[in-house]
Amino acid sequence: MKFISFTALFIVLLAFTGNAQGVYSKESLAKDSLTVLNFHLEKAHKLKKTGVILSIAGPVGFMIGTVIAVASYAGGTEGGFIAGSFLVVGGIITTAVGIPILITGSTRVNKVKTAINNHQGASLNLAPAFVYNNINQSLYPGVKLSFRF
Repeated sequence: MKFISFTALFIVLLAFTGNAQGVYSKESLAKDSLTVLNFHLEKAHKLKKTGVILSIAGPVGFMIGTVIAVASYAGGTEGGFIAGSFLVVGGIITTAVGIPILITGSTRVNKVKTAINNHQGASLNLAPAFVYNNINQSLYPGVKLSFRF
């Protein structure tokens, strides 16, 4: 019974994993337009940035929690020791979550950049943007025009 349950769970997870990879597969990215690829690139950069933040915040939380727990243990306050222990566990969990997110984001950025560089044909991209004026030291709404051959 355990073997059947494990096999069924494995098949379901494999199906979800295969479906999730469809958006960032080479075939799917090759079919997308430059606008969609730029959107995917922005999302991948945000995911990578989230992974970096979590990967840095986790060890920092672990170190601070360790210092608080050790200081509270030596000083005799039980509340500080418990808070430091929770911070240590939170730091470990944050690091364990942040590293796979960072790896996934980096892989997606590389895949999308490769798809953008391999994209065939000429394109014209017109998008809203902000223009910085050096004289007034302020931003003004404008239009960004980019050509690709």
